[in-house]
Amino acid sequence: MKLDGRNVKRLPKSIKNLQELEVLSLENCKELLFLPMLPPRMKYLGAINCTSMVSVSNLKTLATKMLGTTKYITFKNSLKLDGHSLQHVMESLHLTMMSAAFDNVLHGVANGYNYTSVELCLPVNRVPWQIQDPSTKSSFTIELPKRSNLVGFIYSVFFH
Repeated sequence: MKLDGRNVKRLPKSIKNLQELEVLSLENCKELLFLPMLPPRMKYLGAINCTSMVSVSNLKTLATKMLGTTKYITFKNSLKLDGHSLQHVMESLHLTMMSAAFDNVLHGVANGYNYTSVELCLPVNRVPWQIQDPSTKSSFTIELPKRSNLVGFIYSVFFH
């Protein structure tokens, strides 16, 4: 469902019942205040430039049930999100990454080249505490042990 640029102030709570909804694009919905619970089987959630949005519902179910090999959630330039909502987004990020890693382990044997990836963009003015080992370097090296059960990498990029 593409609602880009519409003067939507709120989405109905019943949107969570749209089980076939895979894409929700809300780019430039500048009057949207709140994002309610969403259906769990989505592939893409884009709330870009939702400059009035202050609150996001719990995204845990969405985070663990998202479809596709690329799971995409963005709140780019939705700068008014309150602390509670940013916490919901960070929790969903963690769960989405864990779910993707599990999918990679479960399905990686059959499709060793087809890894699930997660992309998330959120508005913050500092590195969230959940991000470990932040660095301001332009590059870094990761040394792997000779024998490793590594299932993937999790990394974050922050723009200022």
